[in-house]
Amino acid sequence: MSKKLVVVVISILLNFGVALAQKKDDLGGKWQGYKKELLKPRNGGLDSKPIKIELILILRNDGTVIESQANQVVSYYLFDSLLVLGNRKYLIEKISKEELIIVDIDETAPNNPFMFRYYFKRLDEDGAD
Repeated sequence: MSKKLVVVVISILLNFGVALAQKKDDLGGKWQGYKKELLKPRNGGLDSKPIKIELILILRNDGTVIESQANQVVSYYLFDSLLVLGNRKYLIEKISKEELIIVDIDETAPNNPFMFRYYFKRLDEDGAD
């Protein structure tokens, strides 16, 4: 391998690590879910309208998340844009200091008509400990 190629590969890996660390930093904290919508609405009917939700996720820096509806603590991890909360997988579509949008991933049934896009707003500024 040439020295240039090694330098390029190391540079890419370092940038990937910094981006992943930044995304994890942005993810920590308390999030209020306010709506969800079907990814594949059918026939433009009632199922095409957003559904109001009341869900709070507290993503703690120790790799655990508290989910308000079930009042349970599960682990979570992040790999690039894949967010795993307990046994559920989501694709992070957008993450910022104020907003989080995630999408259901169901590898066993990719055409599942009941997969949702979830919208959250941040309730605090710091990652919860």
